[in-house]
Amino acid sequence: MARKISMSEGTRVAERASTEIEAWLREWHGTVNLENVEGDPDYQKIDVDLLWTTITRDYKIEVKADRWHETGNFFFETVSNKEKGTPVGSEHYTTVGRLVPIEAVVKEVKGVKVKHP
Repeated sequence: MARKISMSEGTRVAERASTEIEAWLREWHGTVNLENVEGDPDYQKIDVDLLWTTITRDYKIEVKADRWHETGNFFFETVSNKEKGTPVGSEHYTTVGRLVPIEAVVKEVKGVKVKHP
């Protein structure tokens, strides 16, 4: 199924998701530090939005958000920019991926945790 959203609409969704994820990670009992690097061109090149340090390790996180977040599925991106065949986008691009039921991911992937609102 193809859907089109404007870049500004997508940006608003992404900003809200980043805010919510940052708040959640800051409350995580093992969090030592969290830095939002979305505006840093060096991190943009490697698709990193957040730098999260826990008591056990460091993580580089790319935040992906979607307006259809209540479908019961994850969308796993397989190609970020179909037109260019690359993992980075511009003003217009097509993302390709697969819908996977959240229940299947929780059941099959070790360490996945679910946080309910």
